[in-house]
Amino acid sequence: MSVTVDLSTPEGIALALDVVRVSDVVADNFSPGVMQRLGLGYDRLRRVRPDIIVIASSSCGSDGPESRSVGYAPTFSALAGWGHLMGFPDMPPAESGRNTDLRVGAASAFALLAALNYRASTGRGQSIDLSAREALTCSIGDMLLESQMTGRTPMRQANRTPGLAPHGVYRCKGEDAWVTIAVGSDEEWAALCAATGHPDWRDDSRFLDVYERCRHQDELDSLMAEWTLPHTPAEASDLLQKVGVAAMPCLSNRDLLQDRHLRFRGSFSDIEHSQLGPITVMGAPWKFSDTPVRTPAPSPLVGQHTGWALADLLGRRPEEIARLTEANILY
Repeated sequence: MSVTVDLSTPEGIALALDVVRVSDVVADNFSPGVMQRLGLGYDRLRRVRPDIIVIASSSCGSDGPESRSVGYAPTFSALAGWGHLMGFPDMPPAESGRNTDLRVGAASAFALLAALNYRASTGRGQSIDLSAREALTCSIGDMLLESQMTGRTPMRQANRTPGLAPHGVYRCKGEDAWVTIAVGSDEEWAALCAATGHPDWRDDSRFLDVYERCRHQDELDSLMAEWTLPHTPAEASDLLQKVGVAAMPCLSNRDLLQDRHLRFRGSFSDIEHSQLGPITVMGAPWKFSDTPVRTPAPSPLVGQHTGWALADLLGRRPEEIARLTEANILY
């Protein structure tokens, strides 16, 4: 739900504290120190509700030499070590964009579940200091370990990955059409050679085993691209899937909405938005055996539930709500 309150006013802060009294969690995405300056720091909030759980998600955490640094998704991934690993070897580091924010949000949800579980068993709340850059660095632990063990700094590898070859995305017949192919063993490589009509590839000294294939990936990628180009992504992936080789079309957003497998699983829901009208949205990626997931509701409009929250949640009278609205404390 969406409630809008002017937190620069004493009455707005008082309303926020009233909401905290009936809440389980307070989450903020401000720079460190903002909540304290507003009078909504953890010490103040737990006086209002002793078992409150507070999570503050910021670029670099609440302490340390870079705690006051301003950050957005590209800076998170750069500081986390992601950017240096993403992209092509002969190109600058890439930034991950929205994916960064989603991963930080998932890490925040995980942390909150742990704190809620702790409170359920002890009755005690707590504060959580979450650093976006650290949440992302957690996902490249294998690269950190490799660097320590070998003394080498892992570099950008484009679509390749160590120990698998071929491993990449190849152009197909059609406008901006691509297929992704990954071969994980010599047995899969033999199956690919047979399915593509090129049994001679299997006996080529450059491709005899995964070590040689990884050494000669440029030549291998060229051959793969020649084979995929006359085929549509669906044709190429079907041929390879039939012999046990991992291959799938690279789907666009439009392709996803029309995908027969996702439609069969009920992955999308058609909902009615108050301003946009009928729209299709992605549902939950899991299916529980005993508690079916509800159809998602549209995201609220800004301030859509302010009146409800003041009247039903906090018990404020209509004339008080009208006065606060007139004073632009509610909007």
